Amino acid sequence: PIVSCVKFVYTYHLIIFYFIAGYFYKEEKYGDKPFEYFCNTLKKNWTKYMFWSILIIIFHNFFIQNNFYFNIPKYNCIDDYIVAITNASILKNTELFAGALWFVPTLILASGLFALTIYIARKMSVEVQKRIKNIQNDNIKYIIITMISIIVGTLGVYLNENKTELEYAFHTSLLVLPIYTMAYFYKIFISKIKKIDKWYIWIILLILSTMFLCFMVSNNEVLIELSDEKIINGPMFYIVSIIGICFCISISKIIEKIPVINEDFITIGKHSFSIMALHFACIKGIDVIYSKLINQTNPQIISKWVSSYPQKLWVIYTIVGVMIPTLISITLHKFKNSIKK
Repeated sequence: PIVSCVKFVYTYHLIIFYFIAGYFYKEEKYGDKPFEYFCNTLKKNWTKYMFWSILIIIFHNFFIQNNFYFNIPKYNCIDDYIVAITNASILKNTELFAGALWFVPTLILASGLFALTIYIARKMSVEVQKRIKNIQNDNIKYIIITMISIIVGTLGVYLNENKTELEYAFHTSLLVLPIYTMAYFYKIFISKIKKIDKWYIWIILLILSTMFLCFMVSNNEVLIELSDEKIINGPMFYIVSIIGICFCISISKIIEKIPVINEDFITIGKHSFSIMALHFACIKGIDVIYSKLINQTNPQIISKWVSSYPQKLWVIYTIVGVMIPTLISITLHKFKNSIKK
């Protein structure tokens, strides 16, 4: 059951980050300024990446001494820390607990690629309209955006299916460009259709998407793992991604109708980067504490990756892996704001 849950989440969990990035892209501000958008995205994500990376690096030896890690060398001098921080500064953190942040460079590059796509489409649509007077400029732009996304996405599929790894996992950035485009069109068209914004429609969509994803994960051959170029196949990757997006949107729409928990989920969403950065460390922290309670002293068992007791503690892993990073992030934000005042 735990393996099935993991496979279920893995079908869509990273795709949502790309979809959200595409949804919140502001064409009116950055449509003709793709490089500015790329730089802003880089700055925002690099800052957070570096902060959590340095924190994890500082605690490297502590993690080893307390069996969070096993069979990993200690940092013996200041030079080791400098090398680790330098690697992190170019978005190549090698710390085990920072492994979940591997996707950050792909998000930055994909966001820049999407901004460039919009820019090219805007310029080309103006030129096309000069020659064909009866076509609306927006329609031309939408066609060009779609064509570029299909071409780039196809290249991404080819590279992933052939296990061709590019620097900073750029092959993944190419693969997910169509996800940005889906978010772009969703924002323009679907989200404005008020007729479908009914609670019962979202419940039906949730049920259908859940059934589809459950069917997919019941097939042992189906597993999406972008960090390992596992995408099933091209068409199926995008189909599963769309269903996963529908699953998440339907859940969010239902939660919006429940004020008691809506604000809590909004808060968690705001601190999702911190959750990605710290959840591995939190999970291993639970393993270390539980091992002490049951007198387990074998470091290979305690430090087993990703978790030592998934069948027993998966609920605690989930709660602690979300709540602790969120609370830490909230505390740091409050501290930062108090300094500014």
